[in-house]
Amino acid sequence: MNFVKKISTGALTVMDFGAERTVALIADKKDGKFRILGAGDAVTAGIKGGEVTHIGDAAETAIECLRRAERAAGIDADTVYYNFDDAGIKTVRPTGTKTLHGEG
Repeated sequence: MNFVKKISTGALTVMDFGAERTVALIADKKDGKFRILGAGDAVTAGIKGGEVTHIGDAAETAIECLRRAERAAGIDADTVYYNFDDAGIKTVRPTGTKTLHGEG
């Protein structure tokens, strides 16, 4: 199934973990077109050379970036699709969620 066609209503949140910055975009789809609602970014920490070196710092980067995008969009993200360029990372389907607070 075409990913873009699968998104019919609601907001789409995407996040890209780069070497220096992590960026998040929140968009909605209306009349077959996407409209950016908000964006956020943060300095990437806990990631070196495409590998996670400190999971707590990497999680804080993701949280900070996502919060900035949510504030800019005026909505909370339900699902986040992300891009992380690391050959050692495997994709899994989560069976639950947990909100993390504080430092890692």
